[in-house]
Amino acid sequence: MKNEKKIIFFSLIVFIGIILLEIFINIYLKKTSSILLSQIDKAKLYVENEQWNDAKIIINDTCNKWKNIEEKWALITNHHEIDNITISLKSAQEFINSSQKPDSLSSLANLKHFISHIPKMEKLLLENIF
Repeated sequence: MKNEKKIIFFSLIVFIGIILLEIFINIYLKKTSSILLSQIDKAKLYVENEQWNDAKIIINDTCNKWKNIEEKWALITNHHEIDNITISLKSAQEFINSSQKPDSLSSLANLKHFISHIPKMEKLLLENIF
């Protein structure tokens, strides 16, 4: 009987730990994705107004932020999703550098979709578990 209580107590502690870890991960993903998404929105605004130098600065800054975030996201999420973000970011950067408005806007839209998809996908919901 004593061992059963210890097992139940230990299992409960592990379960609570997993839930707390998931909550902290979700908060981190939301925070970092919102940083990236605000950068993308700025870049999109600059591209729409054909302010290419400002767009280049923002997209280069976004690439630098992504390099730091990417390492941590790789521990949390699917590597295929990370690859999609990296590819879209590089495409957007190249299109902005060559001042191609439609292609830049398209790449930025793809990038925004992939980044906003990650926190939704990693959220602790029954549909994400099964």
